[in-house]
Amino acid sequence: MAGKSPPPSASSLPALRWGRACACGLPCPELMPTRIRSNGMSIALLVNQFVSTVIAAVFLPTVGQHGYAAMFFFWAGCTVIYFLTAAFLLPETKGKTLEEIEAHFRR
Repeated sequence: MAGKSPPPSASSLPALRWGRACACGLPCPELMPTRIRSNGMSIALLVNQFVSTVIAAVFLPTVGQHGYAAMFFFWAGCTVIYFLTAAFLLPETKGKTLEEIEAHFRR
């Protein structure tokens, strides 16, 4: 069985959880003001679950038509986009108060 791809759950699931889910789950609570944090996180998690459902529905038909390599390169591209977004658009929050973070977004 040399050269056979690992099952999708062994290779793509950790990448999805560490990529897309972290992009939603880590910065959102830190960047939202306290008064709207619970509503904002509810909406963010609802969108996250919806996207996960769409991915689960589309994954096997896409692999059947285009193969695992196409899915790998697509998710690799998404990971690059997530990284660039986090690196260049999200502010550093270490040692800052919520007021300072809010002031950053007002600019």
